[in-house]
Amino acid sequence: MMIERQARLLAGYVQGQRIADEVMDVLATCSADNVDSKIADYLAEKDDPRLTEIVNILLSKTMAALTGQAACHSENKPCCGGDHA
Repeated sequence: MMIERQARLLAGYVQGQRIADEVMDVLATCSADNVDSKIADYLAEKDDPRLTEIVNILLSKTMAALTGQAACHSENKPCCGGDHA
């Protein structure tokens, strides 16, 4: 729910829903060992700088909520422990 809400705030209602659904589909196939590479593959396939920015923000905020740490908001530095660009 948090990913969906944040995606809609960043990309608008319809596009945010699509992004949230796609990210959740990717995450559903991941393990802790391959989440960074799966997200990187998804973003490389889409080849969309704005989508990359949105997904990095979503993952950063999700990890921050899970770990209780502050989310990174800079698009120039890696979020969630890896570079998803």
